[in-house]
Amino acid sequence: MKQLDVKVSSRLGYKRTYKGEIPETWSELSASQLIAVAEFYLHDAIQVSMIANLVNIPTRLVKKMTEWEIYNILQDLKWMGDFQPLSSLIIVNVNKLYPPRPKLENMNWGQFIYVDTFYDQYVWDQTNESLDIFIAHLYLPNNEEFDHTVCSSRALAPRVKSVDKQIKLAIMINYRLVREWLMTVYPLVFVKKNKAESPDKAEIREENKKSQLDWIKIHEAIVGDNLVDYEKYATLNVHTIFRYLTRKIKENARKKH
Repeated sequence: MKQLDVKVSSRLGYKRTYKGEIPETWSELSASQLIAVAEFYLHDAIQVSMIANLVNIPTRLVKKMTEWEIYNILQDLKWMGDFQPLSSLIIVNVNKLYPPRPKLENMNWGQFIYVDTFYDQYVWDQTNESLDIFIAHLYLPNNEEFDHTVCSSRALAPRVKSVDKQIKLAIMINYRLVREWLMTVYPLVFVKKNKAESPDKAEIREENKKSQLDWIKIHEAIVGDNLVDYEKYATLNVHTIFRYLTRKIKENARKKH
């Protein structure tokens, strides 16, 4: 965190200093700050409330800042244009629905298939329905086993639909960072772009479409002719599958040489 001091003069001539902090990495964001970042995606413009929440100072002080002061704060926040790896979901409770543990350590392969597929779908079509079904598959009640049918029904219920869209977008952004983390852990499974991606939404949609992985086809290839085990494989831990895929990719690469 970078220290921010905002000096304000009162009508009586007294000077008061307000202390704030400018986050310098995604991992330093709190849940409320991540939700503030999502405000940009809603309005396609920098909002006063977004800056106030990010640097933890009152909105009325931001309104009094000069353009130069705002510019300097935004320069310190330029890192948000680069989606860096983050292994956990910051927002930990949405209407008593909870995310997977850090590093997706309690997520099974079946849940990942649906979550990642619905994420891709939302990035492409930008509909509320796609965002709701993505959230409903990523966030589950405590101790509930993943079930696609149950999650699909929940996506249509008030428990998910009533969640503020800005919170849903914050979760979507966070999942994007978790994806980046997966790319660093399993570089042979996930294809990572060489350059930092632009935050421009149209570009993100197009690049995402080009780089989608068809997880259903990958699952079918893993299962092969063992149709009896189709559902069994879906319940395996997602990291078990990624390690298996990594091993197979290495084996195939050695055979080619």
